[in-house]
Amino acid sequence: MRGRLSIEALVWFGVGGGALAWAVQLVLGAEVEETHCTPVGRRWGIDTLTWEIALTAGCGVVALASAAAALLVYREARRHRGDRRGRIAFLAPGGILASGVFLALILLGGIGASVLETCVQG
Repeated sequence: MRGRLSIEALVWFGVGGGALAWAVQLVLGAEVEETHCTPVGRRWGIDTLTWEIALTAGCGVVALASAAAALLVYREARRHRGDRRGRIAFLAPGGILASGVFLALILLGGIGASVLETCVQG
């Protein structure tokens, strides 16, 4: 029973971990940018580039861990011929694919936030 529970947790982390990491990077990255453009952010001297790089690296690590979890579950499902209904063997490759897509989105968002001009008033 305990092994089954850990496989369940890993497969769901593999499917959704990259998406959650991307959402965190999207929301926190926007808030870092917004804080940098306010008078309080300028007075505190918040360095946007450092925060964006740290946020991108942290979320990228979570997306990579999500892909690794999905790959581990996939290999385990192939070794034991999967579960009776094939649900885990179906979800694991989807988790690998989704984690790769969300890792690319995290990297593109982080690179864009690091390169583009900040505090453009328009």
